[in-house]
Amino acid sequence: VELSPYPGYPVHPTHSVTGHSTSTNDPDWDEGALRATQAGVEYRGFLEGTMASMASLKKRFDDAIESSDLYTAEQTCRTIAHRLRTTGDGDESLQHAQAREALESGALALLKLNGTQSGTSLALDFVKALRTDRVPFSEGKASLLEIVSAYGVAELSDEEEVEKLRFVKSCIDYSKVDLDNVGLKVEDKELNAIAAISSWARRDFGAAQKYFLLSDQPEKFAEMLLDWSSTYGLKSEIDLFLTRAVLEYALRNNLDDAAVVLTAFVARYGDFSPLANFCEMLLKVLPK
Repeated sequence: VELSPYPGYPVHPTHSVTGHSTSTNDPDWDEGALRATQAGVEYRGFLEGTMASMASLKKRFDDAIESSDLYTAEQTCRTIAHRLRTTGDGDESLQHAQAREALESGALALLKLNGTQSGTSLALDFVKALRTDRVPFSEGKASLLEIVSAYGVAELSDEEEVEKLRFVKSCIDYSKVDLDNVGLKVEDKELNAIAAISSWARRDFGAAQKYFLLSDQPEKFAEMLLDWSSTYGLKSEIDLFLTRAVLEYALRNNLDDAAVVLTAFVARYGDFSPLANFCEMLLKVLPK
C-alpha cells in the first residue's frame, strides 16, 4: 500500500505516487478518493506556483532596495504582506505573523534608506496589522521601538518629524486598546516621551506639553517649559508656565512627577517666585 504525498489524499490502487500505472486493480475503490488525489496534485501545483511568485516578489523588493527605488519597494512589500495573509490553507496565525514581519522589515529597510514617507506608510500598515490580529501591545512594543529608532538620532527635517509623529501617535493609540489595558486605556509613557520630544523639536509646545504630561520624562518637561516660556512669554509670566504644568499633574494625581518638574524648573530658572512657592505648598498639602 502506497502513501499519498499529500496528507489526507489517498493514492488510487492502480497508480503509484509517481503517477505510473500498477498491476493492482481494486473494484471497491471509491472514485471520490481518486478525485481527492487529483485535487492534491492540483494543490501541490498551486503551492509551487505560490512559492515561485513569492520568490519573484522578494527579488523585486531586494532589487528595488538596492537601486533605492522607494516606490517599487513599498508597493512590492505591501503585495508580499497581502499574499502572505490571504494565500493557502496553512496555519492562519503563522501566515499573519509572516505578513507582519514583512511589513516591519520593509519599513525598517526604507527608513534606513531615508525613505521617510514610504517607510512610515509601511510602518502604519504594521501597526494596523498588529491591531487587526489582536496582538497584545506588550508583544509588539519592541518592534515598534525598533522602527522609531530607524528614523535616526540626527536632527530631522520638519517633514520627517511629521512622519515620525504620525507613526508614534498610531503606536500610542494602539497602546490604549491593548487587550490587557482595555478598561484603563492607559497610554504608554515611553512612546509619549518620544512624541513629546518630537513635538518640541517642531516648536509645537502645546502638543509637547500634552505628551510630556503622560510621559516618564519630567526633567525634560521642565526644560521644555523653560524654552517655551522664554520663547513666547514675558519674564513676568515665566512661572505661569510652571504653575499650569503642576496643576495639570495634580489633576492626574501624579504628584511625584509634578515635584520633579518644580525642582528642575526652579533650579534652571534660578528664581523661586511666589507662584513657585504656591506650587510647592500645593504639592505638600494635596497628599493629605
